[in-house]
Amino acid sequence: MKYYLIFIFSTLVFFSCSNIKKVVNGTSCSNKLNIQYDNTFSRGVMAKKEKKKITVFFLNYFHDSIKVYFNRDLKFHDFVLTNTTTGKSNKSFSYDYSKERTVPIMKVESENHNCFEVPIKKNYKIVYLFIDDLKKWTIRYSNRYYVND
Repeated sequence: MKYYLIFIFSTLVFFSCSNIKKVVNGTSCSNKLNIQYDNTFSRGVMAKKEKKKITVFFLNYFHDSIKVYFNRDLKFHDFVLTNTTTGKSNKSFSYDYSKERTVPIMKVESENHNCFEVPIKKNYKIVYLFIDDLKKWTIRYSNRYYVND
């Protein structure tokens, strides 16, 4: 009985890892990505939940030409420069995905071909993008606008 349970558990682990590999290998980007979820609702201006729209803001360490695609369609292409004092840039854009049949995949690419791909999260209406000085990406899903933060 003990060996039977070990066999079942091993098979389950093997197949679950294989599925994860397919997702990672299925993208054209292989950069590591830090994903964060901002679930604070106590203060700040909140995004409207009923809309199928996502707004993308660029924060921290951007000094590069950035392209953002949704389902392989280019929706943003501009030079993004972050203010070193505030950590914010004056660049942002919104994408309405109400006519999409599936949840869109967002691909963000810098001029040096450093990139990542993620599906957008329908429960979040705002995406904050960060890149550190080592070119590691962070994406933060939120429903709160960072006004005067």
